[in-house]
Amino acid sequence: VDLTMTSDVDAFKAAVDALVAEGGEDDAEVSLDAVVLALNAMSFRGGVPIVILLITDALAHYRGDGSGLSSFTMPEVIDYARVFYATVFAVSPDFATSAAFFIGNNGEARALRADPEENDVRELAEGTDGVWLDIASADLSEFLDEILTWYGTTSFYTVVYTTSNQVADGTVRYMQLTVTDPDDGVSTRCRKYTAP
Repeated sequence: VDLTMTSDVDAFKAAVDALVAEGGEDDAEVSLDAVVLALNAMSFRGGVPIVILLITDALAHYRGDGSGLSSFTMPEVIDYARVFYATVFAVSPDFATSAAFFIGNNGEARALRADPEENDVRELAEGTDGVWLDIASADLSEFLDEILTWYGTTSFYTVVYTTSNQVADGTVRYMQLTVTDPDDGVSTRCRKYTAP
């Protein structure tokens, strides 16, 4: 959908309604690259939560899977989404509990191997604090309601921190932020970043 950011709901619906699916003869999709493209291509306003809704019926290609179709690994995309403070909500088959089959051009069915850390978009949702839904039982209207509920009950904060080591050496560093919630106890989130 080639549509700039808009608050016009009807324009958005019209753009989505015009989508046509085709192809799908590959045994996986470039879902990871699509998430990175969305984060890079869209002009998000500062200070707002970013939500990506990923709907797929296939496992994800990833760098190193032998296809040469993806430029990213699952951990890289999770880390990249976190840089944007983006949350991914994913709808996909439950590859962890059911066999997934791909029908090739020759009509032959073959099993697909699911590896949560490599090609299962459920990991992408969980790694960005999103929600995953099984496509076989998907009620998208309820799922969208769940996203809106999440959005309405989630608090967002911006923390500004100046490191004591201000040498721009390009190394990977870690910052740990501990948040104490009086109702839920203590939760800890570790963010990785690269020094400029």
